[in-house]
Amino acid sequence: PVMAQVTVKPLEVASVEGQDVELDIASGEMNADTLFAALPATASVSWSDGSVTEEPIAWSALPGEQEAALSSRGAAAFTLSGVVGETGVAASAKIKVEAATMVSAEAVPAQQVWVGGAPELPGTVAVTWSNGDVTDEPVSWGAADTSQPGALGVQGAVEGLADPVVATVDVKAPEAVSAELSDVEAQTLEVEPGAVPDLPATVQVSWSDGQTSEESVVWDVPSAEEFVAGTDVKISGEVETTQQSVEVTVHVKDEESVPAPQTESDSDKDAATATDTKAGEGDAESQTAASPTKPDAAAEQSGKDDKTDQAATVPQPQPAAPEKSHATDVTSSGERQQAGLPAWVIATLAGLGAAFVAAVAFVVSKRRRAEDDEPIGKHAAPKNK
Repeated sequence: PVMAQVTVKPLEVASVEGQDVELDIASGEMNADTLFAALPATASVSWSDGSVTEEPIAWSALPGEQEAALSSRGAAAFTLSGVVGETGVAASAKIKVEAATMVSAEAVPAQQVWVGGAPELPGTVAVTWSNGDVTDEPVSWGAADTSQPGALGVQGAVEGLADPVVATVDVKAPEAVSAELSDVEAQTLEVEPGAVPDLPATVQVSWSDGQTSEESVVWDVPSAEEFVAGTDVKISGEVETTQQSVEVTVHVKDEESVPAPQTESDSDKDAATATDTKAGEGDAESQTAASPTKPDAAAEQSGKDDKTDQAATVPQPQPAAPEKSHATDVTSSGERQQAGLPAWVIATLAGLGAAFVAAVAFVVSKRRRAEDDEPIGKHAAPKNK
């Protein structure tokens, strides 16, 4: 028999395909499980006998740092290693993690402002990243035109966020709350009977936004006949800009009574006549008292008094005395003033009014009558030795 020896050689790996891969992912796009699910599970092995099989790839575990890199906002890159079945052929997966990006911003709550007001928009907004992080990022707002009422969209920009942030602002026109006169004007609304008041051209209007302004008002003023003495007249008006009704009360003063002219009574006339009659007599005594420094004149007067006393003891026929006139009294008074009074006294008396002179004369006359009642010679001037 013929025998043949046959040697069976093991199959050898001719080539392997699909064991090396590269994978680009965004930060936060995958975790460890989803990453391994995205890696190839097998590799195509060509054998030495020409056959081709699919062999499993065993990947190594993912370290903690590499797992954290999958969700980090920063970029990262690492390589995973593996083995293709029992071939011993190494497999590799190069993983590139892209930096996280801003995906969206949280909506800004709508605001309400009055016309001309400025909205209080936030300085930061909550931004969501592609890896799931949420951070507060600064925002820059555009201009807000609140000059007209209505809804307004104010746009803001966040660096790194593609879409703008929009804040809705509701601009409202303020409403007039009240219209009234100022306290000072309200206190001065008082007129004479039959006089039409001069009402203010504006009133103070208070608005719902807390502001005040002076607005023109049109008054419905009644005729002058309506302003009767001692009454209060209510006048209504309308604010031109707000069509508000306003009312003011005008007080009409009472009519003042005119006092009757005063007439001089008969008793007053009699008193004045008596005062004028005694004025001349009072002048003589006042002039004598005003010149106490002239002893010769006093002695002469005393001598005359003595002679008069002596003449009184011997009865003699007396001629009828002429009737004294007011002009005679004035002349004798003037002579006595020139004889005994200083010049400044004369000038002073000349400048006084008739009423003052009459009053002084009346006082002097009373004093003289009082002196006449005293014993004779008590106030006589001393005689020259």
